[in-house]
Amino acid sequence: KSTLVFGKMEHVGYLGKDSAYSNASAVALTPDGICATNFHVISDIVICGAFDYKKQGDRSRFVMDCDGYAYPMLSVIAIDPLNDLALIKVDTRDKKLTPAPLNTAAKHGTKVYCLSNPSGAYFHFTDGMVSNCTRTTDKRSGHTKYIMEVTSDYGVGASGGPIFDEHGNLVALVSSTLSLYANPQQFRNFQMSYKQTVPAFLIREHFSD
Repeated sequence: KSTLVFGKMEHVGYLGKDSAYSNASAVALTPDGICATNFHVISDIVICGAFDYKKQGDRSRFVMDCDGYAYPMLSVIAIDPLNDLALIKVDTRDKKLTPAPLNTAAKHGTKVYCLSNPSGAYFHFTDGMVSNCTRTTDKRSGHTKYIMEVTSDYGVGASGGPIFDEHGNLVALVSSTLSLYANPQQFRNFQMSYKQTVPAFLIREHFSD
């Protein structure tokens, strides 16, 4: 129940009406509406806000739970563009979300499960394990990028979706994929896909005890 669909509502001019659709995933962190997703999912909102610009036809963003209840997004409360993390607040009205407990200590070989919404296949469930954990620090800026790689399958629309351990704890968020080819110049002879995620300890850093 912690897993959420992330959606967008916009006005379609040629139809003369508003239309809502899903384009990503998210996960609930607190009962009162703090959720996590990827920075790239809401980056257009952040950029428009920075330049005080409103996209024509853009009505709202929302999340939807597994029971079909939709909660409008109120604000972006924290971003980490380098690590592709964003925390948002939604209006829960008279309901409460089911928060996901965090596991910030998942290591290589930890059994994990992805529950996300790839290409409209809502609450698609796959399994795998933690296959790699890396960090890279930019010597000039001092900023560090952390990546946890997993073998659970996911695709477009899964962005921001939760990666759970076998006890139901959130260990990471879906972020991106990186395809490996034997002939990379021509994108031929596909070999494997690195499934890159945002480790949960980065979420924990935005909360106090």
